[in-house]
Amino acid sequence: MNSDLPPIETPQNESGVKHWPKPLNEDAYIGFAGEFVTAVMQHTEADPAALLFQFLVCFGNCVAANAFYRQEWTRHNAREFVLIVGRSAKARKGTSWNIVKEIFKLADANWFKKRIVSGLGSGEGVVNAVRDPQIERDERGQETTIAGVEDKRLMVVESEFASVLSVSGREGSTLSEVLRNAWDSGDIQTLTKNNPIRTTGAHISVIGHITETELKKKLGDNAIFNGFVNRFLVVCAKRARLLPDGGSLTDEDFSTLAGNLARAIDAARKISRMVRSDEARNLWHEVYRKLTADRAGNFGAVTSRAEAHVLRLSMIYTLLDGKSQIELCHLKAALECWRYCQDSALYIWGDFTQGGLVKKISDALTDAGAHGLTRSQLNNALGGRIPADEFVPELEKMISKNEVVQFFKDTGGRRATIYKLRQ
Repeated sequence: MNSDLPPIETPQNESGVKHWPKPLNEDAYIGFAGEFVTAVMQHTEADPAALLFQFLVCFGNCVAANAFYRQEWTRHNAREFVLIVGRSAKARKGTSWNIVKEIFKLADANWFKKRIVSGLGSGEGVVNAVRDPQIERDERGQETTIAGVEDKRLMVVESEFASVLSVSGREGSTLSEVLRNAWDSGDIQTLTKNNPIRTTGAHISVIGHITETELKKKLGDNAIFNGFVNRFLVVCAKRARLLPDGGSLTDEDFSTLAGNLARAIDAARKISRMVRSDEARNLWHEVYRKLTADRAGNFGAVTSRAEAHVLRLSMIYTLLDGKSQIELCHLKAALECWRYCQDSALYIWGDFTQGGLVKKISDALTDAGAHGLTRSQLNNALGGRIPADEFVPELEKMISKNEVVQFFKDTGGRRATIYKLRQ
């Protein structure tokens, strides 16, 4: 694999249409993760990328927080969040999760039954699900001891992630803050006045499903720039093939895969501190500057935790092999996964980068000068091929940032709205 990261510019062809992420290459399909995806992918309409990323996140949660890698003073565990983004409801996001959950149900029935939840309604609810023992006081000051949750693993799966964005965006909601803290570490406390809830050593992972339209509609600038979204691996997914009669993977084949997964889980739980091999360390030094480079705009904001994601993904690949030393192949797999996530972010938010849609709007209005352009004229200047529901929201954001001004012009009938760059 070429260790160079993709260019920052939005990949576009001459018509200005965005490019779907290039499929994951063989570097990502190593070890048992690759064995699983290869075995099932011809028997499902689900996107291989959706299968792989959800499998990796589930494995990282299932094996718990024993394994860690220390980067300076930060302790990283095999804990990840992933957001599967489909163009529409036909992207087979749910299908991909059904396959992943079935193999984990067979491999670790106890974890599957007790530690997979949905329905993120509040930050307090998340912490309560992995709470430490606590003492509650009523209005008269009487104390009651509440038992803690012994198993601090929590695998949150939200098939309607748009509702999570709605809840987290409400005034007074602590959900975003709690999830950010959960990704960072396992120590979280809610600041309720009478009975604060605390958890230590929690191991929380999140899988969310959402359409691209819902994501753009529900996700405000605050969630982009406060670090909420950049804690998620953003993965574009679409239907991979048409299977009118479904797949033909036998129960025996699936049981064999589940048995192999169970053994991989048992081996991974025995691992504690993790290190890199010399070869992996050399590649890490080579790519580190690019991973940590500053990038502007929304795209830069949602991809600003690149190095942490690559580290955690490399840990999960290593644990799947039952090893404590991150080898070159594990780091290459993680880098290829991140390449796909970066391409996905470019596909969704690339119009905010240099050379993207915003620049095209700016260039068109610059050429128009003081006369400005109507929306119809602007659409024609953009080639007439970019849907209004893509360029109009970006135009409105440019207005809100005082980059573009609008004024009205009488035409003898209906007034025309004119847009021009602020001088």
